[in-house]
Amino acid sequence: QQLMTCVEIGKALTSTLNMDQILLIILKRLNKLIRAKNWTLFLLDPQTRKLHFEVVVGLDKKSLGDMRIRLGEGIAGTVALTGEPVLLPDVHKDPRFSTRIDDLTGFVTHSLICLPLKLRGSIIGVLEVVNPKDASLFRADSMPVLSILADYVAIAINNARNYEKIESLSITDHVTGLYNTRFLHQYLDQLL
Repeated sequence: QQLMTCVEIGKALTSTLNMDQILLIILKRLNKLIRAKNWTLFLLDPQTRKLHFEVVVGLDKKSLGDMRIRLGEGIAGTVALTGEPVLLPDVHKDPRFSTRIDDLTGFVTHSLICLPLKLRGSIIGVLEVVNPKDASLFRADSMPVLSILADYVAIAINNARNYEKIESLSITDHVTGLYNTRFLHQYLDQLL
């Protein structure tokens, strides 16, 4: 089942280059392997060096507002800072756990798997599995599969970002940043 899920995620990576679609597909596939009602995908903003909620499964993203998490804050911030995964069968036994999100949303976190999303040695985000149902996931022997899955997510994010950059460069002038004639023709076709 783990192998088939990895294969399905690999296929999903090539099915679309739209970041939102890719992330939702991957999280749905991951949910087959790792049963949990709540998933969170944080991306690291390179300018502010803070994590923001990119995808939230199981909670209303609007309830989080524009919340940002500093590097080193809570479990997600710690994982983003250190680049090391954290498996917590009981979050209340770990002093790094922050209740700020639970307090804001009314959700109760009991256990947590938090994986760094790395690309060429740099942290680009964090994947959290909240309250997973399978206690065996907290054993060290589950880390290879979890790491592979986190790598797939990081690759998907990188591919989608590169596609967005290329798409943007194809319709804008690289010196001025203004739209070029290719954009004009595309836009006129849409209008017509």
